[in-house]
Formats: sequence, C-alpha cells, structure tokens
Amino acid sequence: MKKKHLTILDLARQLGISKSTVSRALQGHHQTSSVTRDKVLALAAEAGYQTNLIAQGLKKQQSNIIGVIVPDIERPYYASLISSMQQIAIQYDFHMVICQSKDLFNIETEVLQSLLRLQVDGVLMVHSKETQTFDHIEKVINKGIPVILIDRSQSSFDIHRVENDHFAGGFAIGQHLAQVGCREIAIIGGPAHLKMSNLRIEGCQAGAASAGVNITSDKIYYGNFDRKTTLTILDNMLAAEKRPDAIFTVHDRGAIEILKQLEFRKIIVPDEIAIAGFGNETMSKYVVPSLTTVEQNPTKVGELAVATLIKDILSRETPVIQQHFVQVELIIRDSTRKEIPRNIKNRTPISEVSLCNESTVVNTFKRLFAEPPAITVRAPGTVTVCGDHTDYHDGILLSASIDKEIYFCLSESPDDHCHIQSLMSGERVDLPFEDLHSISNGCCHWITGVIEAFQKANFRVRPFRMVFGGNIPLRAGLSSGSALQCGLFFAINNLYDLGLTKSELIRLAHTVNYTQSEMQTPIMNKYAAMLGKRGGFIKLDSQSMEFEYLPFPCEKYAMILCDTGVQYGPEHAQSHTRIREGREALECIAEKYPFVRSFREVNNSMLLATKALMRPVIFRRSQYILEEIARADKSVTLLDKKQITRFGAGMYATHHALREAYQVSCPELDFVVDWTQQQTGSLGAKMIGEGFGGSVLSFVKKPVALQFIEKLETAYLQKFGFSPTIYPIRMSNGVSILA
Repeated sequence: MKKKHLTILDLARQLGISKSTVSRALQGHHQTSSVTRDKVLALAAEAGYQTNLIAQGLKKQQSNIIGVIVPDIERPYYASLISSMQQIAIQYDFHMVICQSKDLFNIETEVLQSLLRLQVDGVLMVHSKETQTFDHIEKVINKGIPVILIDRSQSSFDIHRVENDHFAGGFAIGQHLAQVGCREIAIIGGPAHLKMSNLRIEGCQAGAASAGVNITSDKIYYGNFDRKTTLTILDNMLAAEKRPDAIFTVHDRGAIEILKQLEFRKIIVPDEIAIAGFGNETMSKYVVPSLTTVEQNPTKVGELAVATLIKDILSRETPVIQQHFVQVELIIRDSTRKEIPRNIKNRTPISEVSLCNESTVVNTFKRLFAEPPAITVRAPGTVTVCGDHTDYHDGILLSASIDKEIYFCLSESPDDHCHIQSLMSGERVDLPFEDLHSISNGCCHWITGVIEAFQKANFRVRPFRMVFGGNIPLRAGLSSGSALQCGLFFAINNLYDLGLTKSELIRLAHTVNYTQSEMQTPIMNKYAAMLGKRGGFIKLDSQSMEFEYLPFPCEKYAMILCDTGVQYGPEHAQSHTRIREGREALECIAEKYPFVRSFREVNNSMLLATKALMRPVIFRRSQYILEEIARADKSVTLLDKKQITRFGAGMYATHHALREAYQVSCPELDFVVDWTQQQTGSLGAKMIGEGFGGSVLSFVKKPVALQFIEKLETAYLQKFGFSPTIYPIRMSNGVSILA
C-alpha cells in the first residue's frame, strides 16, 4: 500500500489547532507562541513531516529549486561540475534536481518538461550531442524561467552561456604540436553541428597556423564520440597517401582509444605520430604514453553558472545576457614529447607569433558574435632605416610602414562586458568593462592602457567586442607593439566617433608608455604606423615633432626581411638602460655647457671636451647618438638628391655603429649584415628593432632578389645550423579602415 505523505492538515488535526497556526509555527512566525511552536515542531519531527517545496513554491511563487541536465552523471567532468554547483546553491538556500539526458535529444526534452512540472526556478543545462534545434529551451525562457547553457552553447537566441574556453584550448594544442615539429596534423572532431567541437577544431587550426602549419579541411574528420567511428576514422588516416604525424581528438576518450590502437599496430607514439586530447580525464595521465591534453575547469564553470542563474532568479530586473569563458590549461605529457627539430631551436616562442589574415579575423568575429563587426581596421608594422634609438634624444629618424599588419574587428557590446579574442595567443577576455584593469598580464593586458588613456583625456569609451590578430611576428623588430596600440586607438576613435586626428591619437598613444611598461614603443614607430605612406619613408624630427615624406625608388629595389629567429634574451631590459645612459651623458655635457638641453645642441668638440667627465661606456653611447643624428640628417639629404647608393652605405654605417658603440646587436644579426655587404645587387642592410635579436632589413635590386633570398638561407643554415625566416616586404600606408 502506498504510504501517504503527512500534511499540515494532519498535524493540525492531531494537535487540535488550525492549519494556519501549524504553518506559522513551522515557519517560526513571531505571532505564534513559543509553547505552540514547540508542540508543532516536536510532533512534526516525531511523525517525519517533510516540507512540500512545490506547494511552498506555489505560495511564494519561488520554489528555490534549480533543475540541472547533463549528458552523463557518471562522467568525472560532470560529477565535478554538479558538485561545485551544489556548494554554491546550498549557500543561497537553493535545492537541485539533477537529471541526465544520456546524450539523447528525446530524453533531454522529456526531463526538461519534468523539471517544469516540478516548478523549478531555473535550469542549468549541458545539451545533448544530438541537439540541433532549441525550440524546447526557448519555450522555457519565454515562460520567464531563466536557462543557462554550459559548454555546448550553440543556440542562436539570446541566452546566458558559461563555457570552458574551447577555442583557446584548441589553439594551445595546435601551437604545441607545431612547436615540436609536427607538420601533418589531423583532427578528429565530434558531430559536425556541435559548436564545442568546432571551436576546438578552429582553435587548433589557428594555433598551428601561428607556427606556419596549415591544417586543411581534408585533415579534419567528424565523428560521434564513440569507439566504432573513431577507429574507422583512424583506419582512413593511416591508409591515406600522406599519413599524419600528429592526431588531435577533441575528447580524451577518443585519444586514449587511438593510443591503444597505435600500440597494437606497433606505431610508436610520439616518434611516428603524436597524440593529443582534450579534457584531462582521470585515465589520461595513467595510459602509456601519458596523454597530452587540455585541462578544463568544471569547478569554476559550475560555480559561475549557478551563481549567475541564482542572481537572475532573485533579480526583479530583466537580466543582461552574458557569455562567460573560463580559462583552460595545456597539459604536456609523453604522447607529444618529441625532440624539437634542430631548425626551430632558439626560435621566437611559438606562443608569441601571429600568422593570420584579415578574413580569419573577420570570420572569427562573425562566428563568436553571430554578426559582422561594425568596423575593421588594419595597423601596419614598421621598420626604421636610420636614426635608431635617437628619438629619445631629439634625433631625426626615417621609417616606413610595411605590409605586415594586425587586424582589428570591433563592435559595441550589447551588455556591460568587454568580449575580446586574441588570435595572436588564443587568449580570451570576458570581463565587466569596469574590471578590465584587472588584466595584469597576458596578450591582452595592453588594452587597459589604451582605454585608460582615452578616459584620462575625458573621452567616454563604452564596452566593446573585439577580435584581433595578424601576420606581424612578435619580437622580429617590426614594431608589433606600436601596431597593436595604434590600431586599437584608431579603431575606438572611429567606432565611437570621438573625432581625434591621427596626430592627436599618436600623442595620446604615447602617454600609455609610462604606465604600461611592456608596451613601451618609440614615438617614431607610432608616427610610421599611423601616418606612413606607400612608396616612401616618413621623416620625423623628434625635437619639433614635425614630419615629412621622402620618396624611395621602390620600383627598382626589393625590401628583404631576414628574421634570424633569435629571441630577445635578458639583455632586452638593457634598451631602457641605453636611454638612461644617454641622459647621463647629456648631464655630463651640461656640467661644462649649462645651456645644453638636447643632443641637437651638442657638437663633436663639446663631446670631446667633456669626455673626462664620463664613464667610458657613457662616452661610447653619446658618441653613437651624436653621430647617428648627423647620419640621419645626411640620409635625408641623400634621398632628396636621389643618391641612393650612398644612402644604402649609410644603412651599413648605422648597423656597424649599433654593433660597436651602442652594443645592441648579436652574432646572427652581424653575420647577415656582413654577408649582404658582399653580395652583388645589395644596396644596404641593417638590424631593425631594439636589438639583441630580431631581424635584418636589406634593400636589394629586384632582378637578383630571389637568388639573394636562396643564397642567404643556405649561408645562414650552414653557419648556425637552423634556417632563418626570409621574405620580401613592401611599404604600405598607415593605419586605415577596411570596412
């Protein structure tokens, strides 16, 4: 016989009092006497009375019940997710009803209806892998019941989303596989409609592309997260004409199954094929070899999801739709631990290299935000051909903007958050606008300085959505820092119609340097990035801040860039030391010549007369500054007179002075410059950037340019044991709007 639930009426009858009195006593109402309350509570405890949450919810119009739907409760990830949710729910006196869909759409719709019958206040949901239509979820939202989608958030309507940063995780995997030398990378995804899987695939493609490895569509396979499909795909991969040297599966279980199969087939991992997964499930560290994977953060996802849902339940205002991305972490284990090939040792860190084009940035924006950007901006890299390191000392400089660029796609944010995706590092930021200052490191931290500069100048900047990336290699001496700053200043100025000129934006950008030290860039680079013109150099007098354009015969000479692949080491910090040394030299000169305020007021006789007041190293630095200012002034005259051969000789002189007197070069840079000086058709060459590594810029007669590149690559490989990256560049216009 079915046991009847004890009700308030039953308690009232036994005690001979009214239902309302019993109800008030159970709730601890102040109008109930302590004697009556004690009798009611004692009988309720003795009889096993349970509060009817549904009935209570109907009365209060709030049940304090949250419905949770996950594909599989037994999976460790979902178990951790639910546990973290429950901890937060209990703090707010909410209860949870947990259901599983078994990754089937029909069960998902059934349990969602069951939760509605239980009068839940809201739903937290990881939809099934079969789910492609979302009418059942939209109907719930239209009834005023908030729903938050977790991880597999691919619906087209406005809804809260909380997910691990799948794109960033895929990016880290693709980048890592390319870094260890994999060139034929294949990917096994989930169902083709599943956004979570596609984000991991696209991230892997972008990460590999950042290292120069292209994962084409024929290398991408779509499965169903099951063993049979995974093995069929593996058979097809191994039977292909070009077998992959790395396989990334978007879930750990598939990767572990592949590890077993490759062992059975006597294919050595990672020597023959490297394997990587996603999820960091328990077995991933115990299989042999242990599995490289991406660790998700179910605890953070669960806490954030339930806190957001409860906030919406308790709020009387229409909620602002938010999308939260939780940081993930690459876990490198034995399944990808190959010996790094010799030709990429000592190269610039892959995590700091960007190789993507305008269409990739635009398409990523459309994919993330389901609409095209309001504005697309390009910002070029720059090269300086003379006057290096003198803009700190009122010098004269010649620079050009080039066709290596960073692209920015922006639109206003529909909420109070900034949503930012970097394709240069895979990093994603999703923060309230007022909390952007909390970005203290990472590839996006410089954005804080840009926004603060606008605000200090009394310009109102509102929350925005942005995707940025490009093809300027970082630390190659191409002024990527200036491109980032100038591009964002220009984009925000146009997005919000602030009305600033490019010259005003340059001055505003230069104020950032003193608070955002890692993004400090010479003002010449900003002028070139903002105001450069195709077909010539921009000359800047850094004392008066006057500039002019000087044409160059680009139709006769090719610009060849040789990226040595040498990283800036600890010596990089010495660029700031050089600035201080120059100022110290000026102070010594001013002791004898009190009227001196600038190196532009110093001549060689004055320098020699104060040599005894300086340390030897300070004298060398001041000698370089004085000579380079004069050399730059002479270069301007040579260009005016079209004496191009003598202009090229000045580039060699600048490099030799940077090596000997300013001491910012390195053996690899010196080798390239010295080698070019012996080549027929070479006009001039010098290091570019701050020094201590980076690139050499050469001007070469166009008929011999291709042969020049081939011979230089061979000579460099023979000398240092690895190949440099050599490519032609062209002068371009400064920052501009593309769309």
